[in-house]
Amino acid sequence: MRKFIIITSLFLSFLTLSCSEESIFDPEVEQVVIQAYLFAGEDITNIRVTHTFPLGDDSLSTIGINDATVQLLHNDDVYDLTVSEGDSGYYHYTGDDLIIQENEDYHIEIDYKGIFSSANTSVPEKPENLLSSGTSISIPEDYSPKYFVLDSSKHLIELSWDGEPDGLYFISIKNIEENPDSIVFLFGSGGGGMKMGKKGFISEPTSATSYTIQFQVLEFYGRHEIKVYTINQEYADLYISRQQDSRDLNEPISNIENGLGVFSAFSGVSLYFEAIKEE
Repeated sequence: MRKFIIITSLFLSFLTLSCSEESIFDPEVEQVVIQAYLFAGEDITNIRVTHTFPLGDDSLSTIGINDATVQLLHNDDVYDLTVSEGDSGYYHYTGDDLIIQENEDYHIEIDYKGIFSSANTSVPEKPENLLSSGTSISIPEDYSPKYFVLDSSKHLIELSWDGEPDGLYFISIKNIEENPDSIVFLFGSGGGGMKMGKKGFISEPTSATSYTIQFQVLEFYGRHEIKVYTINQEYADLYISRQQDSRDLNEPISNIENGLGVFSAFSGVSLYFEAIKEE
């Protein structure tokens, strides 16, 4: 599962509403949209190049660009990215000589039919001393919000970590079972964060250095991975801009030169827990 695909969809649907008198977004002019995310220590697979939508287009689908020249630059080295399978506009790096590192600067360049777009980002430091109050969460099958009594010793997990005073973070929770059993509540479910497809979700960006995971946000039993990421301001800005009132019709926030979108980087640290049926 590609990370942050929900962010991509929300950002692009926001573009359909984004135009102003002095905006660089002209509904009659094709522009390149970049969604590029680097993860410290992880493979490079989350680079996407797409088209903008004409103003008033109601389509929620995206139009991938699969014939661009995409390069990632680090110091004096240039790494050519390869288009991924399918036609969604994703690119990846096939070599084993590039490892995204904390506290390093990266530059991306995209050449598409003479449209040259570029951006810079820096990889933040990962959170330190990630701690969890437990290794399992009990799921009450007869859960009813009106009558339920929360037991903090088994129905939630408290996370905490060390971070910078001006740091920004988000929390990813993903079920990592191959074929997990679904959680079905007798009287409905809770929910929270942003859904990331079948097995997980991410939280909103936060400056806090703690987070509470309650059982209501989980959809499956079994083993889960918690990952706390340090994020950059450009990602937080993008998240904020997607919630803008469409009546404002402002330009979507972007750090892409001669294009739209975002190029950002993240560093994360992991813990694991089990979601179990309450006995």
